[in-house]
Amino acid sequence: MEQVIGKETDIIPFFQPILSVEDGQIFAHEVLARKKTPDGIVSAGYLFSAEAGLSDSELGELEEGIWRKALEKLKVHPDQSKLFLNISPNRLYRELENERIDSFRLLRLAREYGIEPNRIILEVTEEEFSGSLDSLRIAVDLLRAYGFKIALDDLGSEASGIERVGLLRPDFLKLDLRLIRASSRSPSVRKVLEHIRDLAFSLGASVLYEGLETQEELYFALEGGARFLQGFLLLRPGAELSTGKEPSLSIKEMVKFFHQKKMEALRQELNFENKIRLTLGELLSPFPVLKIANRYLIDAYTVFQSSKEIHRVYITDSKGTQLSPYYMRTGEDSFRETSHGIGKNWSYLPYFYRQLRDSMRKPDDWGMSERYFDSDAVKDLIVFSREVESGAYVFLDVTAPRLY
Repeated sequence: MEQVIGKETDIIPFFQPILSVEDGQIFAHEVLARKKTPDGIVSAGYLFSAEAGLSDSELGELEEGIWRKALEKLKVHPDQSKLFLNISPNRLYRELENERIDSFRLLRLAREYGIEPNRIILEVTEEEFSGSLDSLRIAVDLLRAYGFKIALDDLGSEASGIERVGLLRPDFLKLDLRLIRASSRSPSVRKVLEHIRDLAFSLGASVLYEGLETQEELYFALEGGARFLQGFLLLRPGAELSTGKEPSLSIKEMVKFFHQKKMEALRQELNFENKIRLTLGELLSPFPVLKIANRYLIDAYTVFQSSKEIHRVYITDSKGTQLSPYYMRTGEDSFRETSHGIGKNWSYLPYFYRQLRDSMRKPDDWGMSERYFDSDAVKDLIVFSREVESGAYVFLDVTAPRLY
């Protein structure tokens, strides 16, 4: 091992500050491996890759040496800062498989240095796991029972999947902006990150963005629901735990700027919603529909003339079964009627039952969905709906206003 690594004193921990969006202060530090060379300090992360050729026991010794040095510094740190310590899922599982939980080395080290486990976040890396995820979950649950927190690293990379998120129930989801930097301007990527934000919130996890290098990326992270931030833009890693209270860029100022932009977008969306509701209330009340036996026909010309933003219209029953032809705008003053969808069921659409619930709450008002991207229309749409006759619901797909 010494030939590959060098002297034990050559491998040292560096500490990358992690900042809180809530107050702009340092929340924790991620421990990074660094190596002393004649040319200065360089990353030692390569030692943990398969190319380095180290055995599992050698990696364990290297890891523990870094952890010891980091915990020694944490022990004498004046505040209650926390540490993110990286560990591969394979080594984590094998260690707990071969030892009793109360002799797990990190628990042993925390006790040795007098550090409460809740000050340590175990960051399970993106390495592909060779065992069963249920076994890994048991190992993680045991550590959590002792007070350790769990972070899942590089969500969205090849090895980290939604299944792992659901089973491990991490306290932190880490997203590396370097993985998505090339496509960060894409509305579809923004939408994916919004869903990750919602997933994290539903699981009680916090979203942490790392790899921030520009103010644009910081804004992008805030838009993606970041609670914690990490990157060279804010504070660089160093040999000591940071004691400074302010990063090189004020997070509070960026949050203020973000809030102003979001308020502008909210006002734009509200103006659009009021405009559509006014049209629906004045020009499409009562809604122009005719029932013949069990089939509904819509006066689509009147509908499409009422607003240029209306893209599609159709009627379903309360179970989602289509009862009317499908009418779609083809030009400023033209539309196409298609009957082949009659009898199909659309209740699988994510907004369907939410719209039904809104109709039950306010039967005289129009329900409204969140915007979504329609691959056929190749644009964002918002769905307005309401009950037009007992058990019959009209759905209007309306072109959403451009926000970006």
